Parts: sequence; structure tokens; C-alpha cells
Amino acid sequence: MELRPENSHNLNLKLTYRSKEYVRIDWSLQTNFFVRQIDDLILLLVDANEFGSFRNVWSATSTGLEISGQIQNLFKGLSLSTNATYQDYRNTSDVGPFVQFRGDRIPNLPYLFANGSVEYRFDNIFKKEDRLSLFWNARFVNSFFVSWESAGIEQFKATVPNQTVHAAGLTYHLVTKGLQNSLTVEVQNLSDAKVFDFFGVQRPGRAVFLKLTTQL
Repeated sequence: MELRPENSHNLNLKLTYRSKEYVRIDWSLQTNFFVRQIDDLILLLVDANEFGSFRNVWSATSTGLEISGQIQNLFKGLSLSTNATYQDYRNTSDVGPFVQFRGDRIPNLPYLFANGSVEYRFDNIFKKEDRLSLFWNARFVNSFFVSWESAGIEQFKATVPNQTVHAAGLTYHLVTKGLQNSLTVEVQNLSDAKVFDFFGVQRPGRAVFLKLTTQL
């Protein structure tokens, strides 16, 4: 009941560079620099008894950089994409319940994460205008502390460990009588790695998903 709404002032600067239209390989590179000044940051914090509750950090700042890139038709049908983000969330409170942790990185939030994907597409496999796409993607999240970094001895602190997750699958797309039909089969977490959400809650292991979509 004491939780206050979060307010922030944000600044983003994005730069994009693309290949010329007439070249065979279509590629692009984007960089995005961002700054946030946050009042009453709402944060899920965990106490010594491992109970979590949402609390307000009275003042915080976040600066970061995001870099992404895409390459289309590196070879016929082959596309690549990647994205990486670094964000530095810091407690800047002069007063309030967390003033003793002023300057600390905000806990229970990842600060470095990245993903990448590869797709190979085959056109006109069985009939005109159909296509088959094979895809693979990977996601990485760097380890981070569950609680304040200056509280306690580092080697005994609760952390969410490094996480690397792979997924692969295929999508078959077919147009019939004006309807766009697609069937996707995907295996997530191929290596059955242990992966965690915020607060260290374990997420599912290897899983198979099937999705059928029809649209006008």
C-alpha cells in the first residue's frame, strides 16, 4: 500500500547505418545510447529470508548502450542478426531506506545481455510462393546479484548465474486461396541448461512448441 508510482525522464540517441540499395548483400547497423533519471524506481527486492517484495528506490539513474546488426542474403537465403545491451543502473538516493547503498548497482536486474540468430530460407519448395525457413537463435545473460552489491561478503552473496540458451526450429509458409498459412516447430533450450528468472526462479528446461497460424 505504501508503493509510490515510478516517474522517469528519458533520453535516447539512435544512429543507423545501412547498405546501399543496389548492393546484393543488405545489411544494417544500429547503435542506441540511452539515459534514464528515475524517481521512485519500483524494484523487486529479496530479504534474508528469501521473501520478495516490491519497494521504491527513491532515486536512480541508468545509462547504457545497445548495439544491433542484421545481414540479409549473405548467401542466397542466409540471414544473420545480433543484439547486445549494456545498462548501468545505479542507486543515487540521498535520503530514504536505501541511502546506505548509494552508488551501488541496482540489484536483481541484469546489466549485460545479448542474443543472436541465424536463418536460412528456401523458396518454392513444393509449389510456387511457399517457403521453408530453418532458424537457430541463442541468448546470453550475464550473472547479477540478487541483493545490494555492497551488502555482505561477495563470495557468499546470492546471484543469478550466467545463462546461455539455444533454440532451433523450422517454419513452413504456404499461401492458399488468399490465406497466409504457417506451421512452426521449435525446440527451446536445446541443451536443457538451468535458466533463471529474476529472484532466481528457475524457468522450464528443454521444451518443444508447435504453432499453426492462418490469416488473411
